[in-house]
Amino acid sequence: ARAADRLGYEGVLHPRDVVQDARLTASALLAETERLKFLVAFPPCLVPPTLAAQQAATFQRFSDGRLLLNVVSGGGDSGQRRFGDWLNHDERYSRTGEFLKIVNSIWGFESFDFDGEYYKIRDGRVPGRRLPILRAKGVLAS
Repeated sequence: ARAADRLGYEGVLHPRDVVQDARLTASALLAETERLKFLVAFPPCLVPPTLAAQQAATFQRFSDGRLLLNVVSGGGDSGQRRFGDWLNHDERYSRTGEFLKIVNSIWGFESFDFDGEYYKIRDGRVPGRRLPILRAKGVLAS
């Protein structure tokens, strides 16, 4: 990370399927870098949308905006089941649409309620400044 930062790389990808947790690893590397951005997995199957929004907003504050999000709806069925996710391909992408709508709404408003097929949120919110709208392939969150 230090070498990439020194050499002027804009960012590095931290995949989800590694030994270390990508978000924790990226957080630890903040202190070792000055400009490098960290592209970390943002998977709807692992973290509820309100917690994901809070974690991302916290990272953005600590890193001065050096977080990039890689929205991962899922891979193959066996990989998803390893994380306890038994939804099929189409259901995973449908859930991603709800996830992104909730995350973006939480980042943009004081409080947010949501009743969907996969998530039900009451008074969802994250303090702090608004973060960018997320978009996923085939899914528009506005």
